[in-house]
Amino acid sequence: MRLRVTHSTMSLILAVVLAASLAGAVPAAVAVMRCDPVQASPLPGKPCGERFGVNAAHLKIKDSDLVDRELEAMHEAGIGWVRFDFDWIYVEPSQGNWDFSMYDHAVEEARSYGIRILGIIGSCPPWANGGQDWNYPPVDMAAWRDYVQRVVSRYQGTVAAWEVWNEENIHAFWQPAPDAAAYVELLRNASQVIRGADPAAKIVMGGVAGLGSDYLDASLRAGAAEYIDAIAIHPYPETLYFGNYSPQEANCRYIVNWLRTWLLPQYTTKQLELWITEVGWTTSTLSPPGVSEENQADYMLRTLINYASMDGVDKIFYYDMWDESGWAWDPMSNYGLLHYDFSPRLSYRFYRTLEAVLGEAVPTVDDFFTTSCGRPGSLEAHSFLLTDGRIALAVWKTDAEADSLSFTLLDTGFDNGAAIDLSTGEPSPVPGLARDGEGRLTASGLAVGKTPVILVFTPDTPNEEPPPPEEPPVVEEPPPGGENPVDEEPAPPQPPSGQEPDDPPQPPAAQDPACTEWYFAEGCTAGGFETWILVQNPGDEAVDATLTFMTGSGEVAGPAATLPPRSRCTYNAGEYVRDYDVSTRVDATGSVVCERAMYWEKRKGGHDSLGATSPSTTWYLAEGCTAGGFETWILVQNPGDEAVDATLTFMTGSGEVAGPAATLPPRSRRTFNAGEYVTGYDVSTRITATGDVVCERSMYAPGRREGSNSPGITCPSRNWYLAEGCTAGGFETWILIQNPGDEAVDVTLTFMAGSGEVAGPSATLPAHSRHSFNAGEYVYEYDVSTRVEATGNVACERSMYWDNRAGMHGSVGVSSPSTTWYLAEGCTAGGFETWIMVQNPGDEAVDVTLNFMTGSGEVAGPAATLPPRSRRTFNAGEYVADYEVSTRVSASGGVVCERSMYWGRGSIGTAGHNSIGSPY
Repeated sequence: MRLRVTHSTMSLILAVVLAASLAGAVPAAVAVMRCDPVQASPLPGKPCGERFGVNAAHLKIKDSDLVDRELEAMHEAGIGWVRFDFDWIYVEPSQGNWDFSMYDHAVEEARSYGIRILGIIGSCPPWANGGQDWNYPPVDMAAWRDYVQRVVSRYQGTVAAWEVWNEENIHAFWQPAPDAAAYVELLRNASQVIRGADPAAKIVMGGVAGLGSDYLDASLRAGAAEYIDAIAIHPYPETLYFGNYSPQEANCRYIVNWLRTWLLPQYTTKQLELWITEVGWTTSTLSPPGVSEENQADYMLRTLINYASMDGVDKIFYYDMWDESGWAWDPMSNYGLLHYDFSPRLSYRFYRTLEAVLGEAVPTVDDFFTTSCGRPGSLEAHSFLLTDGRIALAVWKTDAEADSLSFTLLDTGFDNGAAIDLSTGEPSPVPGLARDGEGRLTASGLAVGKTPVILVFTPDTPNEEPPPPEEPPVVEEPPPGGENPVDEEPAPPQPPSGQEPDDPPQPPAAQDPACTEWYFAEGCTAGGFETWILVQNPGDEAVDATLTFMTGSGEVAGPAATLPPRSRCTYNAGEYVRDYDVSTRVDATGSVVCERAMYWEKRKGGHDSLGATSPSTTWYLAEGCTAGGFETWILVQNPGDEAVDATLTFMTGSGEVAGPAATLPPRSRRTFNAGEYVTGYDVSTRITATGDVVCERSMYAPGRREGSNSPGITCPSRNWYLAEGCTAGGFETWILIQNPGDEAVDVTLTFMAGSGEVAGPSATLPAHSRHSFNAGEYVYEYDVSTRVEATGNVACERSMYWDNRAGMHGSVGVSSPSTTWYLAEGCTAGGFETWIMVQNPGDEAVDVTLNFMTGSGEVAGPAATLPPRSRRTFNAGEYVADYEVSTRVSASGGVVCERSMYWGRGSIGTAGHNSIGSPY
């Protein structure tokens, strides 16, 4: 809810810093002249469209027609987030009298459009706060917790984030006077309930009016950071004490930097997100700072672009979507993108164009352009990378004076440019665009002023990959550009040796790959996640396959289909079930091989896993991290017909930590957040159950910019081989070893690099503990394999990171070679790359042949001879171009196979995932 605010409590030190900055403001984008092609790097974080939203403060109390019209307008503008209240005073007007009717329709309508919801919880009913008004906090904390539990549970999986109260730092929203300690206690209770009711939901501290720096300081000192994922501010220009109602772009950047580098680090090491949950301009004719509709549109667009250019801002919600009164003088209305009669303001058309042009874009670290004008000190210039290879430049003047813009596009690989009409989104040629003597696009004399100018440039051959060589080469050095993992060639692993009689070699997670049943514990089809089930029929006969999904609330029937011989079929779980907890069982009339791929944030990140062919009562997961902004989630699937009790135990660098216990109903799935029980960089997990279950683990990097996944193992081993690895070119390779036993175990690592074998570390792992080894401390090579030898049974995984941890994947190892391997997942269309790694760990040469299975049948692949103890990499894209690509590798002797997939190169960075194959 928006309230007119006329003062702020900004700290003196910040005021001094910001005031001093006004005299020395410089343009946002100044680039050094250069002629070589630009290798601009995107900033970390989500695409612009994933960060933009609007407020619809009273959406839930409108009639259904108004709700539908407002959400339809959001959808037409491409708006992906909406923020509105779930007021306690309306949900439970009298104790025990619950009424969700006004919310259910709004939530379901938003879900149908794919619009994510930031819900505000607060506004206390008089019966819970001693008969006071709605802006008094509750005195009955049990009633508060009950309200939060009911609301969050009811909308679990459909409301993506919860903001606890609103503008609690001012009297209008917290009576009798703002009290940070009392608020943090309210927040603590709400956080505990939300974490239990919907662990996937973000928790946002109530947005403070203005910057609220003193109040934020007091709240963080009282421990608020422990209970939230994000802080929120409402930096309306009239609250920032600069006597200027324009967007104040430079000051906003200083404020964000102050919060990120000075305030938050004083109180927490958590990577808290920063959400701007309200900012906007009114056009009220009676209430300064009312602005014209033209200025409202300009200021809104400039503000969103400016904040989207910052690494430190995660969400920006414009206030407001719709004017809730038809009176032009109303100071509490007239913020809307839509008038009271739902006719669009100019700001609505600008917002729609922004989403259409930059919704899939990410800002760049280095600019593609040099820019200049008559008064460069007031020039703002921001560049963005689009996912299809195009680039965009947004420029304007902060002094509101007309000027003349000149620019040069430094990369010569672009063909043409278009100026975007902000009202319609229509492109037109850039006036005066020409090439200079060095072949660069340039223009001068372009009109620029307070209204942004957006230019979009198209490459000559967007996303073109170099032509493939006639013969697939054995890659011995990194590709040009250096840091792409797809061409890695780690040294081959050695065959298992010293195997104990009671420790037979067997591939973890899929002990019987020639199987008619497959299980996947992980899966999510809500909150922007995609889950795909990939079924490969490697046989000579058609096979019928049926999918069944298991969610937190029970079983859901999935699709059934017939797979022709030697073919592959892909199923989108989101077409059958929409839930945060989705496990899958695949039943087939013949032997198939199955994997599951997941993507999120419009495929910015993804991970993949081979399925399990049988449940078990005990599972081990070696990898895990709950420090440094990492999330670790344990996924437990009960595919059986009886309820099962499951208990989790975590093993850290300092020993064992008790985890949660829960009862899983028949044919259901349960998700556990390891971060609620243990905080550390070394976290392994053991799951024990009273009946057969299937377990996986998913890890996400800070901000969920990337992630990795692995199936659990049921049989630890004394010997592990990890074929992939890289410690050069910015890559990290970590070997993660879990000792689940009751006795200490000695482990020794040996690295096999392109230049030969390198001795690694030795260590003693105490009972029930976990240890991480950084391969980069012992070997610096693009090709690094690892052998782990232990005096007792351990579990072992490998994690890799690249591009400053913007990309990551991981995998369990394999314990024995095979003459046949199947890899169900693969894609060579739509910008995806699929690479098949074949290793010959033996002492004799081996002949290998690859065959690809697509949605339309089998395609012959390459054949090659692998020398002893060598590895060969095959690019599937040289032989088949299809969205559905599975692989069979046949060999004359024992080999080991993996598959890596990569996508997004050249736009938002390279994302990837990896999986071991399934042997026959």
